[in-house]
Order: sequence, then C-alpha cells, then structure tokens
Amino acid sequence: MIPLAAGAAAMTAAGTGAALLAARAGRPLAYGIAKALASAGFVVVGVSAAVGAHLEVPAALVAAGLAVAAVSDVALAVPGRTGLVAGMAGFALAHTLAASGFAARAGQAWLLPAAVLGAAGGIAVRRWLSGRAQGALPVAAGAYACVAIAMAVAAAGAARAAGVWQIGLGAALVVGSDLAVAAERFFGRGLAAKAIGLPAYYAGQILVAFGIASL
Repeated sequence: MIPLAAGAAAMTAAGTGAALLAARAGRPLAYGIAKALASAGFVVVGVSAAVGAHLEVPAALVAAGLAVAAVSDVALAVPGRTGLVAGMAGFALAHTLAASGFAARAGQAWLLPAAVLGAAGGIAVRRWLSGRAQGALPVAAGAYACVAIAMAVAAAGAARAAGVWQIGLGAALVVGSDLAVAAERFFGRGLAAKAIGLPAYYAGQILVAFGIASL
C-alpha cells in the first residue's frame, strides 16, 4: 500500500503542476486532463487508506467524498456557469459525505459547532455575493459554503479525536481553496487565483486522504 500511495501522491503533485502550466498556456482540454490525473491520485490514496482501515464507516464515507470530489473538480474545469453549478453541486455532496464521516469520528459534541458555524458562513457568503452574482447563484453558493464550513469543523473534531493533525489541516486547505474559485469566477482573477487555489486544494485532499487510515 505504501508504494501505491506514494506513487498516487506523486501523480497528484505532477497533475497539479501540469494543470497550472495548461492554464497559463490557455489549453482547456489539457487543463481538464491534468486535473483529472491529479484528482485520481488522491482518490487512490484515500481508497487504499480506507481499505487499510477495514472500510470502517467514517473512513468509507470520507473516501467516498474524495471520489465524488474528483468528478466535481473536473466539472469545474468546464468554463462558464454550467461548470460552476455542476461543480458546486458535486462538491456539496462530496463535503456532505466527508462531513458525515468526520462527525462519526468526532462525536456528538462537534455537531452543534459545525451546524452553527456552517450556517453563519453560509449566510455571510450569500450576502457577500448578492451584488456580485445573478439569479439563484448567491443562494446556491451560500448553501454550499454552509456544508463546506460544517465539514471543516467536523474534520477538526475528527482530527482531535484521532490525534491526526493532517485531517483538520487538509480540510481547511480544501475550504480555503474555494476562496480562490470565487476570486476566479466572480472577480476575474484567473491564473493568479489558480496559482493559489489548485496547490491548496490538492495538498488538502492528499492530507485528508492519508489521514483516512486513522479514522
């Protein structure tokens, strides 16, 4: 398992670098392929870790969340509103699966903080985007932020319960990378946002994937 996980992590790192180069060169097909390879790497690490944990419920849920996130991340590579909406919907499901796994490990004491902070974050994002996005997108983004923040809080609880710091840090990096997506989609930051968001996202998912073994 160790050589497999190490090779998969290297594939994620290589895919991240290739995606940045493709974005800089303006090659959307190459960009999507590179992101798919990078995502496949953390899925392999996560699934192998879950198998090593005998597919206990928390580990299996988080690994499933990684798999859904991999598909959703490729959807985000599609330009325009369609890719954004599809990616957000997929990631909302991915975060819900991961949050369920983290919460099962963290315990009931973390449910209320996750719900409260998630709701507060969702409301803040909705208000922030109200004058910057059209239609139902601010509401959808707010709902997504609620789930994502709740997932990160539950991950912090799981990290504390399991004594594995990388789970909490990884989840925080994944949620933080959403800010880069927002900067790209709503403020036209483009390559600058990708240069921060992509490494943060893939590093975060790899950290979470390796931490699954301790759930």
